[in-house]
Order: sequence, then structure tokens, then C-alpha cells
Amino acid sequence: MLYDLRRDMDAVVKDTPPERDDDDDDDDPLPPTPAVIRIAARASIILIDKYIDLMKESKLYLFVMGNVATFLRLACS
Repeated sequence: MLYDLRRDMDAVVKDTPPERDDDDDDDDPLPPTPAVIRIAARASIILIDKYIDLMKESKLYLFVMGNVATFLRLACS
């Protein structure tokens, strides 16, 4: 879950939006991401990296967080 979030924040920092699969024939490009949003995304990456490093230090924490993420996905679907 954190890895997916980090990947998405990295795309925001680089201003590379994901592919859109809408049915519109409208091929207008998306406007550039404002600098303040890209800066906030970069700060998020720093925080995510910190927690990923802490997770690597504790196998039990990593196990529990993985199970919580799985539970949340199942509960929300």
C-alpha cells in the first residue's frame, strides 16, 4: 500500500498523470500540476520513505500492516 502511494506521489512530482481510460473523444491535455502540489507530493515521498525504512526494521510491523491493508481492501469492496 505504501509502495503504491509512493509511486503515485512520484508521478505527481514528475507531473506525469496516469493514463485516462475515459470514453470521451476529448483529447485535451491535462493542465500542469501546480508547484505547491508537487512540493507537497515530494514531502509525502520523504515521509513514506521514512516509514518504509521503519517497516524494514520490524518484521512484525510489516506483517501486521500487510494484514491491515488486506482487511481494509476486503472490507471496502
